[in-house]
Amino acid sequence: MLTFDKIRDMERTERDSRKLQRIPEELTEQLRDYINRKESIKEKTLSDMNELERIRDSIRKIFEMRQKKILDGVFETSTGGRPPDFLTKQETELFERLVDIINGFRQTIFSEMNRKESAPEKAGDERKDFYKVLADLPEFIGPDMKTYKLRKNEIIQISKPLNEFLLKKGVIGKAD
Repeated sequence: MLTFDKIRDMERTERDSRKLQRIPEELTEQLRDYINRKESIKEKTLSDMNELERIRDSIRKIFEMRQKKILDGVFETSTGGRPPDFLTKQETELFERLVDIINGFRQTIFSEMNRKESAPEKAGDERKDFYKVLADLPEFIGPDMKTYKLRKNEIIQISKPLNEFLLKKGVIGKAD
């Protein structure tokens, strides 16, 4: 069971280390239970209210520090390094999606740089095919610097090279 001191220790440990620290997989549920337990006290003292406020601040700091370390790990991994240790299941899913997006972006940039120019393309000359979205994706910025928000079963038009990347990842399929 979580206590005020354990949560503060987690914050100190996370702050004092450059790497992600091991946290319980069910930490979110434990934190929710702790806060609910503290909020359910009928006659709260000033000390109880201060403790609750400090705990909420500690929780926010823990997750902000972890997010920064995850983003640092995304950059390191996408440039050939090892992924960070001690990611929770949710963090692992986020991490893998971010690495895929960064790697796709990097691949697009390098393929554009290495592409031999034939005839210059006119604006609007690019052919766009129709695709069906097979899985929800959070909002992201494509290599064309446009913002995309893809929802499952949506029919969309996306041009190269983004369509190739999303097809390869199984996020979209050719629409009939």
